[in-house]
Amino acid sequence: MEAGADHAICRCGKAALWRCLGCIGSLPICAHCLRDAHRLLPFHRVEFWSGKCWRAAWLRTVDVQVHLGHGGAPCSFLRDVTRNPAESNRASDTAATSSPETRKPRHGSTLMMVIVDTSGIHELPVVFCGCPNAPTRDIQLLRMGLYPATSRRPQTAFTFRLLDDHLLTNKECKIPALSYYSRLRRITSETFPHMVPDRYRDLLRVSRQWRNLRARRQAGIGYPGVPAPGPGAFAIKCPACPWPGINMRPGWETDDDRWAHAASIIMDGNFGAQHMRMKNPEDDVRLADGHGYMVTDDPYKDHLRTACKPKRQKLECNEHRAVIGAASGRAPLEATGIGAACCSRHGFFYPHCVVDFQKGEQQKNMDYCLFQVTVFLHGIMLLLVLYDVWCYYYKHLLWRFDQSPALALPPDLTITGGIGQFHVHAHRAECYPRFSPVFIPGAGQQLIEFIEPLWIETNEVAGSTRGMSTAHRQEFLDDHMNDSNWYKMTRLAVALSRKWVTACDKIGPAIDAFDDLTKTTPLEKVNAWTQAAEKAARERHNDYDVMAIYDVQSTKLPTLQQIQLELVQTENTRHGAQMGVAAWVVSGLKLEESK
Repeated sequence: MEAGADHAICRCGKAALWRCLGCIGSLPICAHCLRDAHRLLPFHRVEFWSGKCWRAAWLRTVDVQVHLGHGGAPCSFLRDVTRNPAESNRASDTAATSSPETRKPRHGSTLMMVIVDTSGIHELPVVFCGCPNAPTRDIQLLRMGLYPATSRRPQTAFTFRLLDDHLLTNKECKIPALSYYSRLRRITSETFPHMVPDRYRDLLRVSRQWRNLRARRQAGIGYPGVPAPGPGAFAIKCPACPWPGINMRPGWETDDDRWAHAASIIMDGNFGAQHMRMKNPEDDVRLADGHGYMVTDDPYKDHLRTACKPKRQKLECNEHRAVIGAASGRAPLEATGIGAACCSRHGFFYPHCVVDFQKGEQQKNMDYCLFQVTVFLHGIMLLLVLYDVWCYYYKHLLWRFDQSPALALPPDLTITGGIGQFHVHAHRAECYPRFSPVFIPGAGQQLIEFIEPLWIETNEVAGSTRGMSTAHRQEFLDDHMNDSNWYKMTRLAVALSRKWVTACDKIGPAIDAFDDLTKTTPLEKVNAWTQAAEKAARERHNDYDVMAIYDVQSTKLPTLQQIQLELVQTENTRHGAQMGVAAWVVSGLKLEESK
């Protein structure tokens, strides 16, 4: 309500000329009660009744201060010093005569600081603790939930609530930092937002630090006895995929059914996540190099320098943008895109396997991605790789791994590949029986290419990451990919339950249809089909041509004009047949279609 406060009375009996917009009801209150009620709520927005209208004001007007060091209470040491001037003079004399090496900074002082909160940008007096053993100013701010913009002589701080809200808003709504801070300035002063202090660059720096601290805390890194973070330490792994030593029962290595313990991934490239070259790359600071989903920078660059030159291959299949774009580069871009791998059944990004492209989607880039996947799946004996250009990529795969010093494959690992259902239909006809997951024994139903929807979310923030520094972009993409994995993990139980119900509903009709086909087919033909299918399943890993048995050539159905012409020719050849029957039938069909 916009009612005036000319005759409003506070509960203490004084004139109520103030109101708080953050408190429920926004009831009028006097200045004294307002100050007492907001000693620990300094970031509420308040208004003052001027006699004609409510005007925006600050809580510092009613002497609200932020006290540090004692849980929001005033420092008792400062009160004692104020009451005992002799003690205050003695402390000043000691500080003046001590050497700079032994002189401790004086914490007990008041400083007007800019504090950024979700409710706006505030300028409040901050009183630091002056006790003899008081921590430094930055530590005092952190203990009260305020993140200083700098550790030396901080004059700006961000509330923890603001930093959490900024990161969550960026991940959920894809709002860049500039738009987010512009919104805060308009919240603070809708009429004069340009007069609000500009702390946008401070927000960029602090949000990077806060993102890294949150990732370390969630990964349990930084506690006593926990080692330093290694490759992929911050990444959330798919809990439903097989991980040796974590979620696989003892003795799984001797199980005859290898597909029951196989891993399945899908690889793909994204040309929308481009990155501009930095003007001063030597000024870049890395907070997390390879700790998430993007690979460690130096080993990856070493691989690119030492990777073998790929053999010249003829594009026998349909030309793809990934293959053609491998030979094209763009001068101002440091990265023309990214390549990644995720589990093909659940859509979780794999840790430490996201690579940058330099000249399109080259094989050496995706080789390093596949290599990192095998590192994290160490112990798995069967790996299904779905890749939209697998028919082109697999031919010299083992040779490239053997010739590149930075690459290696576990000796007991068997890699079998295919093309996802979304892309396989765009290939030539021969690719469908050879590489479609439908014909891969043990692959199951993999009708969705999970990595394609993941690129949609990545491309929504591509405009922000395009001009970032290299390290900032890496941390930014790691955070968004980690959030994608977390989002899926919270819904994984429901998704798997839904798939289980669907499988139970469809398994019965599928078995009945198979039994009906078997009963109506001669036994010798069934045995021949079974032997051919078993042979293809055994030899598919080494020779994809054995899958040609599933290449069913179908003839096109005749058109309506061809059928009409055939009927007319049949009438002319039959003796005694009534003429015009074919035209009459066609006219009836057209009449039926017009209804």
